Amino acid sequence: MRDAGKDEDGRPAMLIVGQLPPPWHGQAIATRMLFKHHWQGFRVCTLRMAYSGSMEVIGHFRLGKVMHLLHLIRRTRGWLRANPGSVLFYPPASPQWVPFIRDFIYLSLTRRHAGSTVFIYHAGGLADWVSTSALRRWMASRVYHRADLSLEVADETPSPRVLFEARRGLWCPYGVDVPNPPEARQCVSDRFEVLFVGSLQEGKGVLEVIRTAAHLAERGARERYRFRLVGAWFSPEFEAEAEALIEECEVSDMVEVVGQLTGDEKWAAYHRADLFFFPTHYASEAFPLVLIEALGSGLPVVTTQWRGIPSLLKGCDQSTLCPVRDIAGFSRAIETWEQRRDDRRDTAKCSQSFYQQRYLPSRFLERVASEIRRVVGNGASQVAAPSEATQRKAKWRIIQVFNQYLDRGGEEVWVNEMVRLCSERFEIHDLRFHSRAWVGRGKPNRLVQATRMWDNPHTRRILREAVIEHRPDVLVFHNVIPVASLGLYFEAQSLGVPVIQFAHNFRPFSISGTLWFQGAVRDDALRGNTWPEILHGAWEGSIIKTALLGWHFRRLRRKGGLEAIRRWVTVSDFMARKFVEAGVPPDRVTGLRHCWHSRGIEPSDSEGDYYLYIGRLVPEKGIAVLLEAWRLLADRLGTSCPPLLIAGSGPEEAKLHKLTLNNRTIHCIGFVDGEAKDRLIAGARALIAPSIWWEPLGLIVYEAYEQGRPVLAARSGGLEETVVPEVTGFLHDPGDHRKLAEDVILLENMGREGRKLMGRQGHEWLVRNACPESWKDAFEKIVADVAMKD
Repeated sequence: MRDAGKDEDGRPAMLIVGQLPPPWHGQAIATRMLFKHHWQGFRVCTLRMAYSGSMEVIGHFRLGKVMHLLHLIRRTRGWLRANPGSVLFYPPASPQWVPFIRDFIYLSLTRRHAGSTVFIYHAGGLADWVSTSALRRWMASRVYHRADLSLEVADETPSPRVLFEARRGLWCPYGVDVPNPPEARQCVSDRFEVLFVGSLQEGKGVLEVIRTAAHLAERGARERYRFRLVGAWFSPEFEAEAEALIEECEVSDMVEVVGQLTGDEKWAAYHRADLFFFPTHYASEAFPLVLIEALGSGLPVVTTQWRGIPSLLKGCDQSTLCPVRDIAGFSRAIETWEQRRDDRRDTAKCSQSFYQQRYLPSRFLERVASEIRRVVGNGASQVAAPSEATQRKAKWRIIQVFNQYLDRGGEEVWVNEMVRLCSERFEIHDLRFHSRAWVGRGKPNRLVQATRMWDNPHTRRILREAVIEHRPDVLVFHNVIPVASLGLYFEAQSLGVPVIQFAHNFRPFSISGTLWFQGAVRDDALRGNTWPEILHGAWEGSIIKTALLGWHFRRLRRKGGLEAIRRWVTVSDFMARKFVEAGVPPDRVTGLRHCWHSRGIEPSDSEGDYYLYIGRLVPEKGIAVLLEAWRLLADRLGTSCPPLLIAGSGPEEAKLHKLTLNNRTIHCIGFVDGEAKDRLIAGARALIAPSIWWEPLGLIVYEAYEQGRPVLAARSGGLEETVVPEVTGFLHDPGDHRKLAEDVILLENMGREGRKLMGRQGHEWLVRNACPESWKDAFEKIVADVAMKD
């Protein structure tokens, strides 16, 4: 991407190309808003596309269109050459051959002269249509691929941004100006007025309107309803077909074709209606503005579960969505709203409130302008950067996203803690996905799981709906594998919301997340070589699964998904250094150790006779080191050997139970939590964290310190930052069971008072270094920095 061309005042130049009315349709109306908008900080030229003067010639070949295409190419090339480095803002075609070929010719001859390209996908279905043909995919790759910005008004799968590999994407629903309806909405007719506004063509559901009227007539409701069709006929042939159906169904007394209305006449039609009915199944339906006009006019809506309409109306209680062509369903919905006719004043307030919160034109235009400024750089902004004093909001809005593992671990504990911790300073919403959804009865088959791990349309839709509902300043991501999917990074990009990624392990550089296989830490993946992990099946012991996830991670990096992440937050400084080694820019990585919210537990003076391990039962946690150390202690100390309690669950649990079945000093007690866990820690002489992988942090150290217990830990990863040797515990080299055994003996020789002193010093370290208020200050600074830069 080249720098945007600028004039003497430093303003970047932009050429906006688009269709204006007539004919009147959503794309033309939205383009008119873009043409009329005051683009602060830009020097803008607009170029009108006038291929079709009426709806009936849209998508059809005409010689005049060829001449107009040549005119547009000449004008575009001339302007871009005169303003090198400019932004070309262009609306790609609908999914039909004639406009698609037009785009191929136009963009092939003009796009290379632009410094940046912004596509706004007004028409729905283009990506799906292109993806079903090798020829269309090839043609699209020549002209649509790698746009600097993809603006999408429809909720589509596949997404144009993803299929055409745009560098950045944003889902930006239209807005529209709606004049205020009359203060008091009165019933202007004894009949229930049902309004349709749109192009009068088959795909928009005109025939379904007629058939619904007929169905209601058959149910004895002929005198109760009047259907008004506002719009221009798509063609004389379709007009004749619709009129014939009206006669055939004998509903001419129920259905009135008003014709095209604009301006005050159109709004008067909305204001006199009781209900808006839009049974569309139009192939390239993207974002029907008429639905927004209806809601802004205070009407309830009956429409279809089609294309992006469900997302458009998510959370709108004044809408009823039916399956496409469900005549009986349409009739029931209309009858239901008729029964609520007396509540129309309250309904109108709710409809207007939904419109005002989401679909004012200023929201659409501000989002588009903001994203284009990001494409061309800061030169487009004429507003001074906010001072430090103005960067603090009353409450930053956050959506936290987490895919829970099958087994509970430290990451889940912290995610739960963040919800409670952030509630005072932040408006935080929790979005959870569950790995258990893919096990047991009803799980997707393996092929479906393999593809959805990369991109899960269902979870992307959930995230999109949450963003629309809560309007967050940032997204905070934790683990998203396997159910939530890597597609959430692309969804975040398309929504234009920056991501703060909490790194609890070494993904996405390490496939397994641990850099652990063959019984040792192997950091080849940090240097871009994941083959050792793949060949040894480092993830779940499967070469195939490891290779698949590795391929997905590689695609994520190659396609720019990681660009959604504005800040990596690692749980230790050790991890921050490793992420920088892996290639993350230093200014995008912040080490922020977890804080600890005191529960008011005073360190206990009493202690039991045992040492305690609490954690996941996996090899990299050093379970084998524990067993070897206690075997050595049993040999040295005999009957004086203190017991070892191992608490937790995980893949090694069954094996561990078998190995310790007849052992008098080692006891596996399974998973513990809550008060039982607190009692275990309070009664221990010390806790042990013998990890032989690079432990990111190790919250168990905090739990031990809270109750005044020393810690025996491996000199591994973040554990070195939390355990102070000979002050709060002892450190041994990872895997050194002999040194661990010696440390146990040292603690035994210290006696109760020595262990108590060490535990008290651990408690003091926790108070000084894990203060929740200090953590909140640091995290708020990160959120503000990311949100304000975006």
